[in-house]
Amino acid sequence: MVGSTPPGAQRPSGWQADGTPAAWLPDGPGFAQSTALGQPGAPTQPGMPTQPGAPTQPGVPTQPGQPPFPPAAGFPVGPAAASWSPSGPSAMAGPGRFGGAGTGYGRPVGPAGGFVTPRTEPTAVAGFICSFLMWPVGLVLSIVGLARTGRPGSRGRGLAVAGLLISLMAAVLSVLAASIVVPVYLNQRQIAQETQVTSALGSTRDWLLTTQARNGAFPMALDSTAPATGDVSVRLVVDAAGGAPCLDATLGSTTMVASPQNGYQPVPGSCG
Repeated sequence: MVGSTPPGAQRPSGWQADGTPAAWLPDGPGFAQSTALGQPGAPTQPGMPTQPGAPTQPGVPTQPGQPPFPPAAGFPVGPAAASWSPSGPSAMAGPGRFGGAGTGYGRPVGPAGGFVTPRTEPTAVAGFICSFLMWPVGLVLSIVGLARTGRPGSRGRGLAVAGLLISLMAAVLSVLAASIVVPVYLNQRQIAQETQVTSALGSTRDWLLTTQARNGAFPMALDSTAPATGDVSVRLVVDAAGGAPCLDATLGSTTMVASPQNGYQPVPGSCG
């Protein structure tokens, strides 16, 4: 039957005197039978420390206590463990993935080993503001701010990118506006100059014909009796054959002529 031992047979290790099996723990270093502790005369396993007050078998020496488990690789044992701190890619004191460059998870570390408080790059802010006011300045500042925000401990990259995009859009709109406004402005300027030249030639022509009718001959030059023409430069060219003189007037890039051949009507050209 279970629990009985034939007379004269040797009991296996781990059985109590009354024939009942003892409870066992894992058979590894630093472990012992749970029922053996505290019982007089129970043997102890080599290397296992005895509990205070637990009797040991007389004459059986005990070895000094050992740690229940061997230390893991890379972890110091003894006095060095008090001053040991984690190091490597996961050290919290190193530069972190979420706080700066590096492979850890901590905030950026300054030259002296202290944490660096992230600050917004001033050029990125200035570039964003200037992109609405003066896009050429905003474009330059945004490019500089975009380069500087790549350093550890600097913020404001979003402002630099926004300032750069707004400046580029403003530049495109400026080019489109210039391509429309400049031709219209030049055309209106040409029309205004032609109007002034035509008016100057008309008043000078009237003076020329009036003088010829009063004196019986055309004047040989513009005198003090000729009308003022303002910014328009009027010239009287006498015909060498004694015929009617020719008039031309110039203002800026506009030159028109009034000759006797066309009845003194202002047309583009000059007297030659």
